[in-house]
Amino acid sequence: MIPAPSALLDRLGQSIGRGSLWFISACSFLENIFVVNSYFPGAFVILFAMASCHGDLSRAASTFGVIVGTSALAQNLNYALGRRFGRHQSGVAATRIGKQIRGALSSYWHPQLGSIYSFRLGVQRVTYKRFGIIMVTCWATWTVFWGVSMYNLGAVPMTGNSFVIIFCVYLLGWIYLAYRRKKLREIATSAATP
Repeated sequence: MIPAPSALLDRLGQSIGRGSLWFISACSFLENIFVVNSYFPGAFVILFAMASCHGDLSRAASTFGVIVGTSALAQNLNYALGRRFGRHQSGVAATRIGKQIRGALSSYWHPQLGSIYSFRLGVQRVTYKRFGIIMVTCWATWTVFWGVSMYNLGAVPMTGNSFVIIFCVYLLGWIYLAYRRKKLREIATSAATP
């Protein structure tokens, strides 16, 4: 009764390719909202929307503009929510911007991690000016990277099966990195303990 993931992705991909910019903007906004994005698969919509624009620069520009605008709005909302409702962490607002930029570069590559990072910057009471600098330097860099990459990936014929394979490779890579970090922490902890 339930279609195979590849068939479901094929159907979803066809509808996204024909989808309105309102639909793409709503998906982009929800995918970048802290907590909501853990339940909402908007990353697929965002990436596939850009890939489906290959060869149509005007459609690509309008799609990218919608994605950027709604994503930036969501990240600003995450920051504001962190400032308003997060438990203030004293002393961390003075963290050096270089450290915050390194943290942002390792977080903003994915909307879920980026939303957490924006919320965290709000909790840390980072000034809005510094948040803006981090957004322009880190978030915008990753957004342009993914937009250009997916636009160019649209030249490669993709099927639901290939997206499932890419997703599995992505998950395996993420699991490997999490496992490696855990092992490095265990080594550091055991080395520090006499």
